[in-house]
Amino acid sequence: MAPNTPEGTDVRENIHRAVWYPIVAVVFATLVAGCGGGGGGQSAGASSTGPAPGSVPDAPTLNELSFIDGGLALVFDRPAVGGSLPVSSYTATCTGGDVKTTVNGTASPISVLGLKVGTEYSCSVTATNAFGESKPSRVLKARPLEARTLSVVPVLGGVSSGVKAEIFRPDTGERLASGTTNSSGVADIQYFSTFRGPMVVKVSGATDATYYDYRVDAARPFSVGQSLLAVVPQSVSDKTTAEYGVTPFTQAVAAVTGVQSDSSGISIPLSLTADQLSAAVTKAMVYFGLDPTKVDLSTLPARLGVADVGSGKRLDGTDQQLSYGTALIALAKTAPSDVSIAEFSQRISSELKTGVAGNASTLLKGFPDAYSTAAKNAVVAASQSKLANPPSPGAFPWDSAVWDTAIWY
Repeated sequence: MAPNTPEGTDVRENIHRAVWYPIVAVVFATLVAGCGGGGGGQSAGASSTGPAPGSVPDAPTLNELSFIDGGLALVFDRPAVGGSLPVSSYTATCTGGDVKTTVNGTASPISVLGLKVGTEYSCSVTATNAFGESKPSRVLKARPLEARTLSVVPVLGGVSSGVKAEIFRPDTGERLASGTTNSSGVADIQYFSTFRGPMVVKVSGATDATYYDYRVDAARPFSVGQSLLAVVPQSVSDKTTAEYGVTPFTQAVAAVTGVQSDSSGISIPLSLTADQLSAAVTKAMVYFGLDPTKVDLSTLPARLGVADVGSGKRLDGTDQQLSYGTALIALAKTAPSDVSIAEFSQRISSELKTGVAGNASTLLKGFPDAYSTAAKNAVVAASQSKLANPPSPGAFPWDSAVWDTAIWY
């Protein structure tokens, strides 16, 4: 067939179609893919699972609902795919009964306030960008709880700020909340829990933390590794707002109930009941030479003015307050000068746990005299007549079963 004939031309065109068209098609497809195809979108190498053009975000991941005063806080993670434009805001929604409450925010967590205590709410969160709102996250449910505050006062005497205080459940050892002392030496701890009953409080020393030492009339370190414990009676912990002092005396009460401090928090060998706590308080009072029928720890205000003694102020108040405050000062003065109050309380607790009565204690031999001296020097003159020397511990039937069953508060 002649090359320049019409038939030859057809053959050449067929060859072109067969060879070059597929090559051109591949090149064109590659260029289109590199440019994002279809009028924009992913850049070269972008994942096919990325956001589509003009897309809204994926739903955020709702992790938990945490309790806050007056509502719930929604804690969430941002969407795995934020859509084709950045997320501009999030919307938290909580529905309880027929009432829906929505709150906008720009980051986690978002607090939803104005919710009713005890009402069950179903909560979710969405993400929004310029193209619209995502689908809701999964739904979590919770009933808002009443805010409760326990003001923990480490009454070592003028304790500094930065001392850690923790609240624990005595039945499980679960930590409910924690805080640190402020410039007034008080740790105001807010917590939320359905638990109602006695609680355990642990106060731990910290770097540069100090307390006022009555023996040397100066501040001494309340260092890391030192701690004091207290078992707060249910009559105190049931209140929405309450104060409680943590002292060498409460450390001794904790020892009798079997509560101990460890590196992770506290160790509780058994669940504490009101009767068990009563018996422990009674035994500790007898050990310290105090009359358990006259001093009611569950109704004592925590501060007692003890921290003010170092600044020249004197104790005043009810008979119970004065007895307790004077006993704390006497304990401080009874401790050896080379031993911290926290360490001395640990020694007292160990001795008390072995069943030693106050009149047989080797640690408290000077306590009655120290108590009398503290009453004269640390109590306002008009109230000194309210305080007599502590009764002889031998006057109480230490071995009698009555102390194991009596309820003193």
